[in-house]
Amino acid sequence: LKQLMTVVANSRRFKVSDWFLNRKKDYKDGRFSQVFSNTLNMKLRDDLKRLKEIRADSPSAPSKKLTSDPVVGGPTN
Repeated sequence: LKQLMTVVANSRRFKVSDWFLNRKKDYKDGRFSQVFSNTLNMKLRDDLKRLKEIRADSPSAPSKKLTSDPVVGGPTN
């Protein structure tokens, strides 16, 4: 178990393939990495926040002024 934890903590030193790591191409630094525990939760939260901001800034984001059509269930003007 100690050997496994050492490999997980130092995955680059043990030449673990990039496809095996859980953090693929970080958008800030472009590196592959293995994150776990609290760091994983923090990275996930940051990613979700960034994606929400991207969606809010996109021109194809749905307008808040639209209402739903009760017959069809789709947006109406």
